[in-house]
Amino acid sequence: MTLFETYLQKKAHSLFSDYYKNMENWEKYVFVVILDNNNILKIRCGDEILYSLKEIKGILENMIKELVEYKETEEETYMIFEMDGYYIDHDRCWIYEYEIDDYNDIIENKLCEYIILSKQIDDYNKNVKQDNDILLDAITQAISRM
Repeated sequence: MTLFETYLQKKAHSLFSDYYKNMENWEKYVFVVILDNNNILKIRCGDEILYSLKEIKGILENMIKELVEYKETEEETYMIFEMDGYYIDHDRCWIYEYEIDDYNDIIENKLCEYIILSKQIDDYNKNVKQDNDILLDAITQAISRM
């Protein structure tokens, strides 16, 4: 790693400075489905949520690529992400691989939830559109017979 802070280290610091709080917030996050003015279901702030999840996932993947070995004792060796000038919990300038993995698992789960929910919403909206098209055709035919 370099002797100077990198953009990745800055992003990692922002993710891990409140590690447990951030993870807990994402873990407890519930996607909210709303019905818009056109009777179309969608996820509230869906694009922003998806962007955030993908951004965090990218940061975590890049951190994993830059892991280095850290020997605590002769028996204990850890893989860590070196933070240089940034500190976590005011006393250490590294992030353990297991912490990155835990965070990554939570983000992966939320991405999967989002994808499943998006598919269900798309299927529902397609059915509603088909039903509306059939109803519109029936009304049009009834009016044309008058």
